[in-house]
Amino acid sequence: MSLMERLERLNLVDGQIRGLSVRVEKARTFHRAQTKQLDLEKERTEEAKANLLQVKASYGVVETEAKALDTQVETSRERMDTSATAKEYNALLVELNTVKNDRAKLDETMVQQLEEVERLETLVADSEASAGERESVVATAAQEVKEREAEIAERVSELQTERDEAAADIPKDVLDLYNMLCKQHDGEATAHVEIESFRHKEFSCSACSMQIPFAIVSKLYAGLGQVQQCTNCPCIMLLGEDVRNELDKDSKKNVKRREKAAREA
Repeated sequence: MSLMERLERLNLVDGQIRGLSVRVEKARTFHRAQTKQLDLEKERTEEAKANLLQVKASYGVVETEAKALDTQVETSRERMDTSATAKEYNALLVELNTVKNDRAKLDETMVQQLEEVERLETLVADSEASAGERESVVATAAQEVKEREAEIAERVSELQTERDEAAADIPKDVLDLYNMLCKQHDGEATAHVEIESFRHKEFSCSACSMQIPFAIVSKLYAGLGQVQQCTNCPCIMLLGEDVRNELDKDSKKNVKRREKAAREA
């Protein structure tokens, strides 16, 4: 088995492993997304709870101030009842009206705070309910990941053994190059030569669709055991049966032409 055939075998095994891993990765992606949403909902819930505590504390302060003003109103009225002169009475009346105005403002503030408390309590309840539902979704998603991992575990183990065997037949420097390209190109380290125009000896890379020199195709066809890379991607180039068959036909034609030329010479 040639080096290119061994690389193709390794690439096929890797492709099967990636194919099996797709469903698991989709489940993992969904689980990560739901977990992230759950974290955000919990964060919003905690923020709403903190705001609720703050508003309730502020309401308590205002309520205390309101009670103090109520006491002050009663005191002012008692003093007015016992005032000795009109001047003293009028002064106490002005003071009483000022306190009443302040008390009215506190009433408005307290109403607003109670409305905010009600809004935040509803928000907390809704957020907790939403987080509870999301936790159920996350748990289901986690179970889905486990089930899909279990479904493919045995086959992936078999393929991993095949991969190790295939990799063992490849020189270390070539294997290092292959693995590096896999990381750079989402697992796609190889590409096939495609025919653009056989007559004009124009070929391209199946990965990037860019034209490649005919010299690369010639070296692959010659089976020199050397890695040939696309001059653009740079994936490791492989020669498929369709291209090899066309090259075989062309080679036979060339042999016949040379034989004919030799006879005529």
